[in-house]
Amino acid sequence: ATSAKLRVTGTIPALASMTYDVSTATFAGLSSPFLGSLTITSTTNVAAVAHSAKQTAGYDVLSIYRGFSSGATKYLAPLIFNQYSPSSTSGWVSGIQVQNLASTADTVTVTMTLSGNTYTKAKAIGASSSVTFYLPEFTDIPAGIYGSATIQSGGNQIVVIVNTTKYL
Repeated sequence: ATSAKLRVTGTIPALASMTYDVSTATFAGLSSPFLGSLTITSTTNVAAVAHSAKQTAGYDVLSIYRGFSSGATKYLAPLIFNQYSPSSTSGWVSGIQVQNLASTADTVTVTMTLSGNTYTKAKAIGASSSVTFYLPEFTDIPAGIYGSATIQSGGNQIVVIVNTTKYL
């Protein structure tokens, strides 16, 4: 996977908003489609919202989530899926995205309890970078199950989001 870091600066007037669209020429150094993380710093309080939309034949995906003001070393994802559907195995799938807030690399461990079985996966995460745990990528986890996960860093502050999608 290609890794790129890009710094964009801007001034947001009081009580105004600013949009950063990673599909524009400003972000040409990033991969397309972009999969990664964004860090916003400010000298005053800001509210951040991320919005991701994808339209493809057969499905539309829309994700919206708030920004984080700080991190933790441990998170709980109360509901995750690996190709779960009551009628087939081409159902709901989850991806767990983890961003390392620290200026040093770390290892993130995800412990999943899925349909009564425990699966543990670990990945290295670079300084100020992100990594994804996409459940279907793990061939030892059977399709058609669901459960929960605990996400633990090796000591660095991290933030976590979970995306769950059903592809038709």
